[in-house]
Amino acid sequence: MASFLGVVKAFLVLGILLGFTSTGIGAENKSVSIRPISASGHIEDEHVQSFMKSVIQVYLLYGDYSTELDGTPNFLFLSGPDFLIDGAINLEKAQDFLPGMTREEAEYFRGKSDSCLVISLPLKEFDVVLGVNDTAKSSEDMNFRCVLDAVSFFLDVDSHKTIDGDSVREYFRNLINALNARYSEKAL
Repeated sequence: MASFLGVVKAFLVLGILLGFTSTGIGAENKSVSIRPISASGHIEDEHVQSFMKSVIQVYLLYGDYSTELDGTPNFLFLSGPDFLIDGAINLEKAQDFLPGMTREEAEYFRGKSDSCLVISLPLKEFDVVLGVNDTAKSSEDMNFRCVLDAVSFFLDVDSHKTIDGDSVREYFRNLINALNARYSEKAL
């Protein structure tokens, strides 16, 4: 836990030093490649944590672990009760994990859902995908969908729109199929 907080704090300090910008690595990359991932997070529900580990392990079967960021995560997932208020990050709950984020920034990154928010934080050197899941306002199915939304959004901004499914099982299968297709194309 302490190392996770250290990594997140280092990431946020790095972000503050580099400054937010609209162009970053990955922002313009719309190719069919599989973006290397360095995932980290804080997940309070054991079932959501187990599901997230499974999804990341499957992702890594097809993709690579990101080594270019020296262990700094480019994918963060926070999940627990009361992590979102009116579609925005509840800073009182997430302050330990996002210490550099201001209330103004939390309000800027607002979604339409009280159970799941997935955003891209474009830093000067790279983009970070942040998924925030509020387990108090959603069912287990919705929590799992939030994990899949965040990972498919990380794969590329538009993929979560095209690989969603009627069930969590179908959605996960579609994500695996998308990863497999990109892996197969890359191998050619």
